[in-house]
Amino acid sequence: MKKIQVIGLPCSGKTTAINSYKLKNKNFRYIDIRSYSGPDRFIRYKKEILKSSTDVVAESASGVAIPGTYVIRLDISKRVLYARTLERESELDEYYLSLLEKDMIKPQYTAESAEALHAILDALFLRADKDGILL
Repeated sequence: MKKIQVIGLPCSGKTTAINSYKLKNKNFRYIDIRSYSGPDRFIRYKKEILKSSTDVVAESASGVAIPGTYVIRLDISKRVLYARTLERESELDEYYLSLLEKDMIKPQYTAESAEALHAILDALFLRADKDGILL
């Protein structure tokens, strides 16, 4: 079973990309950190990923250190990210975004678009050996 974390700044398109991928690939469980609240939300999020008996794609801004997970960062251009943030939030807090970015866990893969994210997910789900080496 694959455990995959998709990380990226708010408004980078993580949720949209994962939801569009799920339309054609229904054989995984989707977990979003926004479903958890309270001071122990990261612990419960981590436990939920680890205890899953199926493939998992988990989403958060900065990621959570979980051994054995693949981490993909969705890293779109700042110009597009800032425009989406202003559209959704009506304001832009560059300081907050820089703090989130600084706290991101190190990804094994970086995607610069939804299509690139889909290609990496396909490769991990369909053509990776037990060590995550793409075949």
